[in-house]
Amino acid sequence: MTLLLFFASLFLSATTGFFLVRILLPKPDGGNASFPLQFFLGTGIGVGISSCIYFLCMITGIIGLAPLLDILLCLLLISFSLQKTAKPPRGENLEKMPCSVPPAKTRLEKLLIAVFSLQALASGGAFFFAFLKEPHGRWDA
Repeated sequence: MTLLLFFASLFLSATTGFFLVRILLPKPDGGNASFPLQFFLGTGIGVGISSCIYFLCMITGIIGLAPLLDILLCLLLISFSLQKTAKPPRGENLEKMPCSVPPAKTRLEKLLIAVFSLQALASGGAFFFAFLKEPHGRWDA
């Protein structure tokens, strides 16, 4: 039961952050930022917001209301985000809008992608081997 409550609170925090990022981080063309960016950035922001709500409720002595305030904030952000995205563009005919094709990647972009991918693989490998060597951590674990 405790594990279920943990995942429910984590899901609530991630959802709150996701919709906050969805509202506050629009693309220049009027759309939203990419889903992975919204998800990962939103999860961290949502956990931080939930922690701040819990801390403020603990200071004020209304600790029992912390989950309710968290749920209300999440529902408020969801409704605002859905209301914001439900509006059609004004004065534009959707059938005549040209499709935007992403530009081809330059050599610099391809090089940066390759370097970042190699670095991510090296970091993952180093973590894996360190975990195999000392699965419980070092002295400070």
